[in-house]
Amino acid sequence: MWIYEWSKTDGGSAQRVVSRARQVGLSTLYLRTGSTYDGFTGGRALPALLHATRGTGVHVVAWDFPELRHPLRDARRLARAARVGRPGGGQHVSAVAPDIETPAEGTFNAAWRVRAYLSALHRHLPKGVTILTAVPWPSRYRIRDYPYATVAAHSNALVPMAYWYNNPPAMVTGRSISYLRRFHKPVQPVGQGYDGKLDVPSLRHNHLGREVPTFFRTAHRYGARAVSLWSWQAAPPTAWRALWRVRHLFGHRHRHP
Repeated sequence: MWIYEWSKTDGGSAQRVVSRARQVGLSTLYLRTGSTYDGFTGGRALPALLHATRGTGVHVVAWDFPELRHPLRDARRLARAARVGRPGGGQHVSAVAPDIETPAEGTFNAAWRVRAYLSALHRHLPKGVTILTAVPWPSRYRIRDYPYATVAAHSNALVPMAYWYNNPPAMVTGRSISYLRRFHKPVQPVGQGYDGKLDVPSLRHNHLGREVPTFFRTAHRYGARAVSLWSWQAAPPTAWRALWRVRHLFGHRHRHP
């Protein structure tokens, strides 16, 4: 599950977050630790969450939204999150997840900027920390101008944001995995755990009780070894119940991100 605004995630209580994560079978928590716009924000939440996960088997992934106007500066910010708890044997993140969006979200995603960013991130990361890069799902028009190949060449795994809104979730999920598989990196889709009407008021309400299980089953059928949902604070009870019902599809052998 992805965590966006810490204060709106079970009140920002690390113990409650980890307790709930274990109750519903989550193995990994993606915590926002910064962005180009507000800098590094993980100073309090990240150490608290890492401490709360000690001995639980729950992994923490630090994610960041880089604008990429200054790729090296953005890379150093996310690498800072990966150093929390190190050295000294403290609890630390298992991976980092840069969220590389499109110009529509304010991201300067030219291939050379993406390459510079991910290369610098790799250099600055502690040994053993992997890069799970979130990318928009490859719709027909995005395939023409998004630098998927460049992202894949410098990432350990690809995390397509398979948000379906008014599309069939099976189509969005299946197409995401099928297209990105050509880059020979693990594909770990993140599904829509929120009502799309929050973003686009003109849409009909999503039926997450049906759509989230469809997302999970489609990802499993296409061979994905890990999935996640966006986001903790926006997920209604129907999304949490759906997650609980299909958690068995991604069992203990797939726990590590």
